[in-house]
Amino acid sequence: FEMNLGLYGETVVPITFTHNKITEETVRVYNDLVNNQGSSTDEFSGNINQGLIARLEEDKSYYRKAVVAAEFNRSYVTALYNAVAIHSAPISLNLITNTILKAFNPSSSIDVVNHPFIGNQFSDKEDLCDPRKIQLTMGMNTVTAAVRWVLLACGIMIISGRFISQPLLERANNAKQLQFMTGISPFVYWHSHFLLDFIFYLVAIIFVVIAIWILDVEQTVTHSGKMGKSEETSIHNSNR
Repeated sequence: FEMNLGLYGETVVPITFTHNKITEETVRVYNDLVNNQGSSTDEFSGNINQGLIARLEEDKSYYRKAVVAAEFNRSYVTALYNAVAIHSAPISLNLITNTILKAFNPSSSIDVVNHPFIGNQFSDKEDLCDPRKIQLTMGMNTVTAAVRWVLLACGIMIISGRFISQPLLERANNAKQLQFMTGISPFVYWHSHFLLDFIFYLVAIIFVVIAIWILDVEQTVTHSGKMGKSEETSIHNSNR
């Protein structure tokens, strides 16, 4: 999806600028870009931050309309964004970069694309800037992730318990003494046990890796390099 102001419907873009030939031409280009995306500019006088505070005191719902803002000066341009609207930062920066680009080449433009952008949890009629919707989604994602990792930790403990309990059971049952009494050589005894334990441990590692791959829907482990470190640590522990 292409990210622009049209995603948030008809918005208002607060701007402020110093009156000189350079900034007035820049603001004209910026205003055209905003209008082409289905929004309009709201010119402030003086400092943009003070103007926004004053406007919010007059209209508490103004933050829903103002997704991005900009301040133009002779020597610099400041891009502002709404922290509640998730994609306002790249949209605001894209408006500034397109304004600068079109000042030199009016036929050129820069598009910002994010894929995927809107998930199935949003409908076309829902307000993407609604902080309650954002907080609820973030809270549910946190709880779901915590449950997944708790279940994974419980599974790892059950698998590890098998390797911890086996030597204790063999010691309690005198299994090693009984096998030596049958005439088996120590070489065959220890190497057969090592091979069998190694196979069991390798199968357990494979199941753990598959479980992590399935449960890590946020790709916290699989795409961060931690997956390989976990496998290396598990295999190293099996050889100790």
